[in-house]
Amino acid sequence: MEVSKRIYKISNAIEYSTLADIGCDHCYLPVFAIQNGKVGSAVGIDVNRGPLEKAKENISQAGLSGKIELRLGYGLSPLKLGECESAVISGMGGMLICDIILKDIDIAKGFKQLILSPQSDVAYLRHALHKNGFCIYDEQMVLDKGKFYPIIMAKVGEDCQYSDFEYEYGKKNLLTPTEDFREFLKYSLKKNENIIESISNSSAGGDSYRKAMLEDENMLLRRWLEN
Repeated sequence: MEVSKRIYKISNAIEYSTLADIGCDHCYLPVFAIQNGKVGSAVGIDVNRGPLEKAKENISQAGLSGKIELRLGYGLSPLKLGECESAVISGMGGMLICDIILKDIDIAKGFKQLILSPQSDVAYLRHALHKNGFCIYDEQMVLDKGKFYPIIMAKVGEDCQYSDFEYEYGKKNLLTPTEDFREFLKYSLKKNENIIESISNSSAGGDSYRKAMLEDENMLLRRWLEN
């Protein structure tokens, strides 16, 4: 199966043989992960019946009907504690991912590994993980077809405190920056510059506090890009 760079990177991050794919959509990730020997079996969960019907077809065509089980339901609720070792939650906002984890926190803490790929509110998610007893042990940023996708690997444990800048961009990313992450920093720098310019040109005077915060953030971004 040919998959996107994002799914390829998520699959490569899986460390254990049993996978739960939360919000599995058409089940491309579990099929690809089994075909490439990353996992032996998987459970695909989605809140909507439509995607699960398509997932069933994909699984059947791949000859994996005995290795991937599909379940209808919200988040982690259809799972039993300790049923799978790795869980992937991707393709949704960071606040929704937090809600899924906190709604079934005991099940979430039963995984050996969480792989999270939020589409928004990434700093919020990092804060929530730390606040609720998870450590972030690895991260990567993936540039796929012009869009940036963070991938956060977490597990139960204690983590060091992050600065605001590290919560925004990911401490692990900043310690070992990849080329895709450097491109993300450049993108963020340019985006901030555009917002600062818009605030400066506002006839109402703009939000001076936000402007100052963005200018401080850009100073740190430039420092990292110069390293």
